[in-house]
Amino acid sequence: MSENLSSVLKFVIQTNLADDVLSQFRLLRQLLQKHGYTEEEIKNMYDAPTEVWDTFHNVKMEMEKISKTIRRYGFYNSEYEDEMPEEVSDYISKEMKSIEDEIPLKSTKENITESNGFNRLESIIKDKLNNDTFRNNQINDNTYYWDGRTDINEFVDAVWKVDSVEIIPSEGEECDLKVHMVISFDRDYSFVGYEDVGEEFDSMSEPRRVRIGSPQDVSWIIDTLTSDVKNRMSKYFPFPKECVVLYFD
Repeated sequence: MSENLSSVLKFVIQTNLADDVLSQFRLLRQLLQKHGYTEEEIKNMYDAPTEVWDTFHNVKMEMEKISKTIRRYGFYNSEYEDEMPEEVSDYISKEMKSIEDEIPLKSTKENITESNGFNRLESIIKDKLNNDTFRNNQINDNTYYWDGRTDINEFVDAVWKVDSVEIIPSEGEECDLKVHMVISFDRDYSFVGYEDVGEEFDSMSEPRRVRIGSPQDVSWIIDTLTSDVKNRMSKYFPFPKECVVLYFD
């Protein structure tokens, strides 16, 4: 044991205090690798299988145990309960880095172009665009027309969702890959309304509202919907808008 080690770090090493957290961290890397996560994805991970989350919380819990043990034996005192000496933190981080090197995750590029196709990326796109659809995918628009009797305000209040995604290699000059997406309305939250706004318009009357499930039912809104979907897509994924092909179910 080097004489340069601090007393607290000697205590951690001699008592194998970090063994449990490193064991859980090793398991976490194995699970991330098993489920196909990339290094980029785990930096902002919002959804994962239960076994991944459970192991992640176990790592956190074991780190807290180390901090509490160090305090209990009088090696460290801080107003923050989860804080630990810098040399101990550095030691554990170094050991975790060795485990990361031993159990590497794929880069995003490798994951996208792996030989079994684009299933993983297709699933990521669908899940991302369908995340909290009621808040993120609302579309509202209206159009006026004469129905032969009076002026009508036809309006749409809808929530769109992605039913399927397929990525296909393209031979065109503009796109190496094209993303084909099927879009529909969530029937539970999507309506078309009709309001009489002619000369005899009654401001107290309720407009007639009908549930809709397909954008084709209100084809005049498709241009607006197309723009909305492609804008959401380009916000999260590096595909040019001209390489995203939409179909409306």
